Amino acid sequence: MQAEKVIQAFSSSSVEQSINDILEYVNIIKYFDNKLFLKNWDDSLLDKYSSIVKEFKPVIGRFVSTIKADTLSNTDEQVDKLYKDDFFETLEKYNVTRRITNEEFVSFLKKNPAALNYILYNKKTVDQFGLVIANMLEHDICYAEIVISHYFEDKSATLVRKTYMPDELVNSKLNNILRSYVDWENANPNYLELIAGLKKAGGHSVDVHIRYKAHLRVLDFWKHIKPEKHKGIKYGADIRFIKQDNIKEEQIEPGSYLRKISYSKEWITNNLDYPTLLNNFIYLFEYVDKYSCCQFLSKPNELGVIERRIGIHGNDEYRIGIGYLSKKVLSTLQMLAYKNELQNYKITIESLFRWFFEEYLYMEFGVKDFKYITPSSRSKMIEKIILLTSQLDAVIKQYRMFIDEGEINRGLFEFSSDINPIVDSASMIERKYIYANSTDLKRVLFDFFSDQSLLHYTESTGDKYDCFTGILADENVLISDFPSYCIDELEWLQNKRMIFTDKSGFIRCDWCLAKLLFILNENGCIAYSYCSAKEKIIIEELLNQKDVVSEQKLFTRHEQEYIDYMLNVHTFVNGPELRNRYVHGNCSLNTKIHQNDYLELLKLMTLIIIKINEEFCIKYPENIPEH
Repeated sequence: MQAEKVIQAFSSSSVEQSINDILEYVNIIKYFDNKLFLKNWDDSLLDKYSSIVKEFKPVIGRFVSTIKADTLSNTDEQVDKLYKDDFFETLEKYNVTRRITNEEFVSFLKKNPAALNYILYNKKTVDQFGLVIANMLEHDICYAEIVISHYFEDKSATLVRKTYMPDELVNSKLNNILRSYVDWENANPNYLELIAGLKKAGGHSVDVHIRYKAHLRVLDFWKHIKPEKHKGIKYGADIRFIKQDNIKEEQIEPGSYLRKISYSKEWITNNLDYPTLLNNFIYLFEYVDKYSCCQFLSKPNELGVIERRIGIHGNDEYRIGIGYLSKKVLSTLQMLAYKNELQNYKITIESLFRWFFEEYLYMEFGVKDFKYITPSSRSKMIEKIILLTSQLDAVIKQYRMFIDEGEINRGLFEFSSDINPIVDSASMIERKYIYANSTDLKRVLFDFFSDQSLLHYTESTGDKYDCFTGILADENVLISDFPSYCIDELEWLQNKRMIFTDKSGFIRCDWCLAKLLFILNENGCIAYSYCSAKEKIIIEELLNQKDVVSEQKLFTRHEQEYIDYMLNVHTFVNGPELRNRYVHGNCSLNTKIHQNDYLELLKLMTLIIIKINEEFCIKYPENIPEH
């Protein structure tokens, strides 16, 4: 290790140290402060080296005290690129920057403009030279991406150091930076897309003209991209209703996300009763899984390693990947094909909705006065959309009233102007969903199921498995079979009673618990009502340990996020804002966009119906109809 050689060669009386020697001392001190030592150091050697390292600080102090404004530029040029950030951190720590005036700092930055990239890691220096730095950032386009990244970019999945921006970078200066960047011919389209999508950043508002121009530049960029010259992952779907023996036939193109699915026309013709037509969304199109959790939203665990790590993403962005895009296309085309097929029988999707709320809930569960307003056959598409967005809110408000009052009071409903956010809708079911709560349990989920966990590899199995539980399911492995750097984590899992060893020393786990954790990892939650008696006992223990928490909501957290993404701009800035755009009248005039938006809203209402029906069936199981 280089550090050991430096320690051994150190002499406090040496006058031959360079700035890079000094910065090596700085880094070695960090290693010792964080107790990062070589394993072959015994106690005696460690004590010896610790004594030597204690002599580093006076030497560092004496050296940096010689750095003045007139030597700063020359010293910076001598610093190895590897130590650049350490250099400015050390200058701040030893108060060297306090001896430099604004004029001298401006002169230094003009000679060493790249230094600002590292200076921005140091808050005290940024605060001291706030106006100087703000002016530099405003007038030099080469710093624009640093500013954009600081305010807009989500760095939670990276190890990028935190940057600081001066208070003097006021709203007008920020917008000037963005305006110049949007006009710059070398602007990165990913950053342009961030600018187009954000309305606020760090308390600053972004001028709509700048955002719109960035949006136009992104569109222009993609116009000039020729697909045949750029390889990518194909995704899409081909949905048809045809004459065939099987109710459903599916083909997936190898190496792609292209799915061809055909459904039986005869199935539709022979099953035109409304309960079956609605159930087709569950059993034929699989809009939800067996726990009634939505299938066409984005799930964090479906993002690939590259999708999680590569690319530029906004702070308030709904993260989507190829998995979500392929599911979105599939579910939307299913809705379109189904809508067109039902038209052959003079049935509309929204007539199914009205039947559910006004007839089914009354006939099966005695719910009176639940109303759903459908458009007329003469309604234009944009009129259907506006009406449907209002019905999303109306349905949730009526359902909330039923939960609170035990009935729907039409007079009270029409009198009240209270708004019930769809995403925050209550549930009739206690402990509707269970979520991971403790950092320990989240750590267990990572160890058990992540392809990034070190536990998915042993020398004998190699890369055969993509997660730790895959190994446990198929192999007999000992703790000693794992690399030495995994032993501490395996022992931690043992102490947490997540794994144990049998009489032969093989690693085992409670598969009932593992199943629950798998569902929690896949869906982000556990639907408590679907659990067995044994599973509920396990959940009870996890609740008592505060490893999990329960929530009584109509929708899962992932579903809440998806609905908010589709309808609003409260949480995510990159959504279609379907409610906002159509209710406030700033929607597109493009009829093709109207058609697609209508299908997306139909999907949302379908999800709401499935969730409400699930609640009634769980709450009143004796009333569940045979069909």
